[in-house]
Amino acid sequence: MRPDRFAAILCASLALCSCAPSAPPAPPTPTVDAAAVERGRLVYQVEACAACHGERGEGTEVAPALSGLSAHWQGDELAAFLIDPAPALGSDPRLAEMAARFDLEMPGVAKASSGDVADLVEYLLSGLE
Repeated sequence: MRPDRFAAILCASLALCSCAPSAPPAPPTPTVDAAAVERGRLVYQVEACAACHGERGEGTEVAPALSGLSAHWQGDELAAFLIDPAPALGSDPRLAEMAARFDLEMPGVAKASSGDVADLVEYLLSGLE
């Protein structure tokens, strides 16, 4: 093959490769507000969540572990659940099964400020670290 023809084929091939669809971009990594997580950890303590769920959310014989919540919850849904758990317990089979297994009614944090609830959500979704 002639060198000029080889160069033309090589350039055309490279041009086609550069036009090929690339892998889809990775989903954005959620940002963690470290200050909100720390405030949420304090809310967790003040609201006495640890009394049932354990000091680090590891779960106890009376309440489930809280690790991995981000796999099941969006922030606004979790906030609504924390304020008033009853509606979700009646409509979500996974939560209803959990409520039956842990025969203890979860109290809501209805008296907490909206800022405290948001910080608690941030803490819970952060993985409780």
